[in-house]
Amino acid sequence: MERSLPEMVKEYLEAKYRDFPYPFHSPIVFPKRYFILSEEKLAVKKSLEGKKLKWCVDTIDAICMAVEEDEDGKVWVLSDRVDYVRDILYDYVKEKAYDIMLELRDRRNWKKYRKEKFGKVIAYLAWKDEVAERMTEKTGIKIVHQIGLPKYYDSKIEGIFYAIMNLKDVSDTIKFIFITKMIDAVDEAFRLGLYWGDFAREEFGSFMKKYMREKKRK
Repeated sequence: MERSLPEMVKEYLEAKYRDFPYPFHSPIVFPKRYFILSEEKLAVKKSLEGKKLKWCVDTIDAICMAVEEDEDGKVWVLSDRVDYVRDILYDYVKEKAYDIMLELRDRRNWKKYRKEKFGKVIAYLAWKDEVAERMTEKTGIKIVHQIGLPKYYDSKIEGIFYAIMNLKDVSDTIKFIFITKMIDAVDEAFRLGLYWGDFAREEFGSFMKKYMREKKRK
């Protein structure tokens, strides 16, 4: 039996993260072929733009959190959580942390908070933006640092990287090739963004020093 595109994506993720050192849940394909899942239930899952999904491969807990195709033919590859801003803010302002986090989703508010005692928090977010720009330039795939997610996603997730491509009129074979490249690009962004490995830690350290020096000059 010929495999469907979601099943091919599922197999790719399983192979890519087979030796992942942290808990990895076997990807789940929606809608499931062998399990009962109504179209109405799938419709609850939406893309970041609010579009209904044709299908979704969900890993639940991994570097690559989900691969999705929406009703307009756009394919989304979403990373796991990359921002821990609320946790950091809580040490400063306790219960006000969530309200400030909501404000920081709008980058126009960064300047205000950067002038106060949250310079390192803003630098932490700015590093993720820097990583998204670097990975976009390196891979040719648009990588976005999304701060906070819309209400139809888990509100506890504070931020992710995601890749998006419009593959509406592309065959499943070619689409799969693009999707694997998107997964790899998001994976690399995640590892650099969370400074995994010596190179990533050095790049993050250099960025932080530069960013904080600029803060003092302004």
